[in-house]
Amino acid sequence: LQARKAPKPKPDARTERSGDLFSRPPEVLLKAPEGVPDPLQRINGVGPVLEAKLNDLGIYHFRQIAALSEDDIGWIAAQMNAFPNRILRDRWVEQAQTFLDEP
Repeated sequence: LQARKAPKPKPDARTERSGDLFSRPPEVLLKAPEGVPDPLQRINGVGPVLEAKLNDLGIYHFRQIAALSEDDIGWIAAQMNAFPNRILRDRWVEQAQTFLDEP
């Protein structure tokens, strides 16, 4: 008897797009903050280490996080070596939008 090969698992939509593992950086990245950087640690799940990593990637403002697409989130998670669902699980995009809506 010949052993059957196990079927390949289907790619997770949050971690792979058409075989391209989030190879393009998001368009929202900046070389430097525009004015004073926002306190990204206000976002639940972002501490000093993640804020520094976000800044290193070019993310300094709530408006940048609020504008992230699923592909952007996948790219950022891969660059930060964060577990894949952290940004989605902690709802960073929604939290950032809330901070933008504050008076």
